[in-house]
Amino acid sequence: MKNTDWSGERDALLAGDHLPFQQRALNRASEPVASYGPEQPRNNILEKTRLFALRIIAFTRTLREAGWIGLSEQLFDSGTAIGAHMSEAQQAESRKDFLHKTRIAAKEAKESKYWLSLCRDSPHLPYEQGLWEECDQINAILGTIIKRTIENDPKRKKAASKI
Repeated sequence: MKNTDWSGERDALLAGDHLPFQQRALNRASEPVASYGPEQPRNNILEKTRLFALRIIAFTRTLREAGWIGLSEQLFDSGTAIGAHMSEAQQAESRKDFLHKTRIAAKEAKESKYWLSLCRDSPHLPYEQGLWEECDQINAILGTIIKRTIENDPKRKKAASKI
């Protein structure tokens, strides 16, 4: 029977058992990216959230080693969930489903910004320069995606044209 409990995997990553995985992931991130044709534009938000998640994994290890286990788990969960939700949004069944998943990703980004602001502003917590700013950029991109998805809704345009 297959084990579906993911808490052990998260704990292993936070404990530092992820180094070989992280090294492979960072190596893949520096590999040349396949060129995209006009029919398949490059999806920058997926790439950006994936790289952000890898930075969060490394940083939460630092937090855990400094004794901030609860905070590291909160940040790990929210920081890695952003990209997971955006990956799910790519397979959305409808515009409404896409919007819902993107809004959840934006909520996770806002939560991550909160935890990172505590780390940045507290003299008692470790902090990695640029993480909060990167999360802020992701949050702004997600806000734009949400706004444009709503603005470009054909139902909304049809209702506006009747007025």
